[in-house]
Amino acid sequence: MLPLNSIYTIVGIVGGTVAATISVIKLFDSRREKKRRVKVTTSYGIPINMVGVRGDVVLVKAANPGSQPVTLTSWGFLLPNGSTLVTVMNVVDGTVRLPYRLGPGDNCMHWMERSEIAKVLLRDGFRQQRVELVAFYSDALDIKYKSKAMRFDLTKYL
Repeated sequence: MLPLNSIYTIVGIVGGTVAATISVIKLFDSRREKKRRVKVTTSYGIPINMVGVRGDVVLVKAANPGSQPVTLTSWGFLLPNGSTLVTVMNVVDGTVRLPYRLGPGDNCMHWMERSEIAKVLLRDGFRQQRVELVAFYSDALDIKYKSKAMRFDLTKYL
């Protein structure tokens, strides 16, 4: 059997380690909570009652899961060759006009016709059947929030 002093020492070390671990976790949680976050997702859609839209669209959605508001200033697509496809400002191409203050728990959506994206890709020399596109939103601090890469099928337009 261990002496009583040894047991007290072990309990003290374990308790100190647990307290230090909890403090570190709280520190990271508080830093993460203060950080601006925007989750960007993409999907395909079929327009219903979208003014001026004639064909299928790519939908880009921004959601704010954090506790800090984020002012979105632009959105678009990052192309595989490093160039950017950005929309024309002041065009009604979404649920809100940019710049837009995206509050905690809020979301918004923008769209671009698939045929328009295909025209730009073909003009820029993309001839493969599938092209990887990454959608993004930029904020007032010029931070880009990116989606996962989506496969854009060009076979219909080649």
